[in-house]
Amino acid sequence: TAPFLVKNGTIQCTMKVLAAFKNDSLVQLDYDKEVEAEKLREQKSAEDYAAKNNLKTQKTKSGALVVIDNPGEGMKGDSGKVVSVRYKGYLQKDGKVFDSNMDSTKGGGQPYDVTVGAHGVIPGWEEAFPYFAKGAKGKIIVPAFLAYGPRQSGPDIPPNSNLVFDIEIVDVKDAPAAAQKPAPPMPQVR
Repeated sequence: TAPFLVKNGTIQCTMKVLAAFKNDSLVQLDYDKEVEAEKLREQKSAEDYAAKNNLKTQKTKSGALVVIDNPGEGMKGDSGKVVSVRYKGYLQKDGKVFDSNMDSTKGGGQPYDVTVGAHGVIPGWEEAFPYFAKGAKGKIIVPAFLAYGPRQSGPDIPPNSNLVFDIEIVDVKDAPAAAQKPAPPMPQVR
C-alpha cells in the first residue's frame, strides 16, 4: 500500500460535478456520446500510427486498418472459411509484445485456426481476414473498440488499447460441417 495511507487516516479531495441529469434516458444519451467520442479517438490514433509509420492501409467496414505486404494466392479468408494464422500482437502505444505464435518463445510456433464469422476472435480480426489469402503477410491495426474495448485483457493489455498484429496466413480452407459452431476463444496472453 501507499505510505500515506494509514489506518484510521483521512483522505481529503475536491470533486467537481461535470453534469447533472434529470433522468436515466439523458444519462444514457451522454454515455452513448462519450462511447462514440472514444471510438473516434481510437480510430484517429490508429490512422495516425499508420501515417507515422508510412503504412499503406485499407479500412474495413468498422475501422480496422489492414496492411497487405503480400496478398497471398487462392481462396481468401471469408466468412465460413478456416484461416490458419501466425501472428505477433503488440500494443500500438509502445510496441510491447503481448502474444505471439510466430516462434517458440510465445505460443509454440503453431498456427492458430480461426473459423471466420464464428466470433471466436476479436472483431478486428474477423473483419481483416477476408483481405488475405493463403501465403499472405501483412499487418492489422485494431482500434480498441474492435479488440477488447474498455476491458483489460490479461496482464499486458490495458483497457482501451489499440493493438497491432503482424500476421502470416499459413492456410485458408473450407470449414468442415461440424465447425459451424463457434470457434474456441482467442488464445490469452501468456
